[in-house]
Amino acid sequence: KTDGGGWTIIATHTGAPAEQPITSNTPVSGNPLLWKHYNLAAAEKEFLDDFRGGAIEAMILKDNGEWLKLNGGFFAGSPTSPADNEWITTVTARNGATNTGARVAHTTSNITNGGDYGITDGAPFDHHWPTYKLLNDGCVNQYLYSYGGTGYDVHTALGDWTASPNKC
Repeated sequence: KTDGGGWTIIATHTGAPAEQPITSNTPVSGNPLLWKHYNLAAAEKEFLDDFRGGAIEAMILKDNGEWLKLNGGFFAGSPTSPADNEWITTVTARNGATNTGARVAHTTSNITNGGDYGITDGAPFDHHWPTYKLLNDGCVNQYLYSYGGTGYDVHTALGDWTASPNKC
């Protein structure tokens, strides 16, 4: 199910240890339609995000059918930039629940234990630990986070975008 348009898959994460993060430049050739780990190279992600002046929407899909749509692209600048690329956007859950002040960020610096990509309910990232830069203490306020190199999880629900059972 989509929100009225075609989607290009840029990455799939299973939650297994040591998967390449969404900001990685390392391609992984698993079959994303079968929920196998998959990752495009950074140049391909950047091209898709910049295609025709920037992506109109990006979507994060869970294997249970829940999704969160970002109004705009998945990245700001290069997906492999070590800088903290952070912006405010609108996010919408599958059931229509919306937050017009969500905060999105990505980085490749200081992500040994996760924290490469995150979405909050608008709260700033607290940068409380040097090895997972975009992971808030206790994962609070995070619609999406990565922790420990085992995929991405949800701490804070929005509509039918539910929190993960194994919140950090």
